[in-house]
Amino acid sequence: MTTATANTRPRKGETIRLWRALALPGSIATWLESLSAGGRAQPYIDRAARFVNHCATDATTDRVRKDWRAVSAAPKRGADAPELAVFMALPDDVTFNPHARLYGARRLDADIIKIERKRYVLQREHAQAVIKALANDGARVLLQDASATPTARALAAEFRAEHLGPLKAGLRALDNLLATIEPAAKVPTDHPFKANAEQSIFANLVADLNRHLPGPQHAALVRLAKVNCPAARITPSQVRMAWNRANERT
Repeated sequence: MTTATANTRPRKGETIRLWRALALPGSIATWLESLSAGGRAQPYIDRAARFVNHCATDATTDRVRKDWRAVSAAPKRGADAPELAVFMALPDDVTFNPHARLYGARRLDADIIKIERKRYVLQREHAQAVIKALANDGARVLLQDASATPTARALAAEFRAEHLGPLKAGLRALDNLLATIEPAAKVPTDHPFKANAEQSIFANLVADLNRHLPGPQHAALVRLAKVNCPAARITPSQVRMAWNRANERT
């Protein structure tokens, strides 16, 4: 059998036998072999490498296999390979911005969220000021003065004919949008300003993996998540509470 070392980094072309023998269920190994190297596939290849490296150097290989079996058992009706869904969604880092690919790879922390909130409040005030300026006699006076200005006369006619109505509607829509934006919504935790927010976020992400399973597997998911991200400091109890909170909202 092919063996691996602590520096193993499986890439396209390695056998499914290596993936399965060391760390991963067959469905995951087969899916990994189907990927093209590099690009979007690389995060999954790196994720698999962490499991291979762990199981090549750690005595808990059997425990990892048992945990994969726990999340592989009894898939939901109509669903295939729940372990593959779990593998694809495993969080890789303890971070304040785990959804950077969806919402932008920018620096994000509690202080920045506070700054963003203030920014949207200020932007809404500016939008409301323009709405007020164009309301009632505001637009009429503006266009009268523009029509009396030779260099602005043509622009005034164009603005009145093509832009005034859409501008008013757009500003009202912008006002409503700015009133409802919550910068903290992209951070999956109810307490983004806590000192250990990153660990709380990680626990919520792990808890959410249960939605791929017919029943919760908190302990197995925590152990698998820690193999993938040793920096995680979460417990099955924390994940269980996060899962229960999420279900209370639905």
